[in-house]
Amino acid sequence: MDRLPNYALATFPVVLLSSLAVHEINNYLPDAYMDEIFHVPQTQAYCEGHFDQWDNHITTLPGLYLWAAATLPLVAAPCTTSNLRRFVSIVPTALTAAVVTALVRRRMPASHETLRVLIVLLYPTTFFYNALYYTDTASTALVVSTLYLHMHRQYTLAGLVGAASVFCRQTNIVWLFGMSLHHCLVEGLLPCVRARKVDLSRLLTVVVSLWTYIITALGFIAFILYNGAVVVGHKENHVASWHWAQVRTCLQSYTTDTIDISLAGRLFVILIFSVFPPLPILPP
Repeated sequence: MDRLPNYALATFPVVLLSSLAVHEINNYLPDAYMDEIFHVPQTQAYCEGHFDQWDNHITTLPGLYLWAAATLPLVAAPCTTSNLRRFVSIVPTALTAAVVTALVRRRMPASHETLRVLIVLLYPTTFFYNALYYTDTASTALVVSTLYLHMHRQYTLAGLVGAASVFCRQTNIVWLFGMSLHHCLVEGLLPCVRARKVDLSRLLTVVVSLWTYIITALGFIAFILYNGAVVVGHKENHVASWHWAQVRTCLQSYTTDTIDISLAGRLFVILIFSVFPPLPILPP
């Protein structure tokens, strides 16, 4: 409880900023734009109970639409474009903020945790999607929730939440694979290597503990075989291929994001002071 203010300090601004962004976008762009032109009508069809209706331009599974269609009626909110944006800016955003805060607390000292959480949650590439009815924010919320449960050894529940994340965005299967591999290495293989003895009972226990992960993986493989591709629709425009520029961008982002937090904090302050001069606390 003594660290609750830090949690609120990190979470409240993110949800508030996301909600304010949605408010402004709803004022200036009340109609669906970008990929919302596909996602909004699909969700509205689900809200009306037309679960047999599907837009073949949509590439992802319907996890986001089912989540929104199940949530909005709870607060008597119609499935308008504005309300669907509000849903994303509040529900998945708040869940992501809460889970990221909990994850950071495990790794960072209290003096750094708030800044680190804000850096993660306000990252421009992802924060933009908090004000757009799109799969990214919901997908992120479910992936970090899966990671949190996995780190707390709640493997059965983690696998179920992970399956829900795949149902929002198919590529999340990579995260489930990574968590499963890590668990097998740390809990299964490494103890056998240290003991210089193969412990079949341990290995079996590790595999059984991942049963929900395995079912999700088998379901994903069955989906690929049945569908013939990772994407659901628009397959001709979403062909899997190597994209080395994305690898470079990922490495650059990772390098930047893992800078020592104290250094990142100083750089952030310098940036603010540079953008908004002059300030009396700065030397002449």
